[in-house]
Amino acid sequence: MIIESVLPAGRTRLRFCTDAGLDFTLSRKDASLYGLSEGDEIGPALLERLLQDLRKSCLRRAGSLLAARDYSRARLAEKLTADGYPAPVREGVLQELEEAGYLDEYRMACDYIRLHLEDRSRQRILQDLRRQGLAEELVLRALSKTAADTDPDRAERDQIRRLLAARQYDPAVCDWKTEQKLMAFLYRKGYSTEKIRAVMQEYDR
Repeated sequence: MIIESVLPAGRTRLRFCTDAGLDFTLSRKDASLYGLSEGDEIGPALLERLLQDLRKSCLRRAGSLLAARDYSRARLAEKLTADGYPAPVREGVLQELEEAGYLDEYRMACDYIRLHLEDRSRQRILQDLRRQGLAEELVLRALSKTAADTDPDRAERDQIRRLLAARQYDPAVCDWKTEQKLMAFLYRKGYSTEKIRAVMQEYDR
């Protein structure tokens, strides 16, 4: 395996591109310790040592990210890719984290649902978690378990009532412009226009 090019990757790191398609990033300090430069050949023994060290570094980086917040496998992979870890190292670390229970998309979905079940619609929760890289099937399964004892329609109407109360909604003093802004706020939360209007009309009774 030959190093075809060495490129800057920020102020303190270097990106090594090889003729085998195995690209990786090292700190300038580690690159100096390995003595790697453009045109050098990476033999089997050096490659094994390099991959072991990259795995340890990748595992530390992933652990640091997961300590701060939950990630889906896809989003964590994106972070590690951006940090310059090659696919074999990255995929191996992700597999290790899943097997150890540190990377658990189902748990992540259930935790998020429990946190937002009282202030967001199911549709909004589904959209949020899909944007975070979770599969729709997994999110629906988590919703089915976590909110099993909840009537979705009634729960969303109750949420709208609480949000209206929190914003001190009073149709007697609320002008059209303010009401439209309030409806837009609720719509962004994932509630349907029909359901928002139905709850607002309760105030007129």
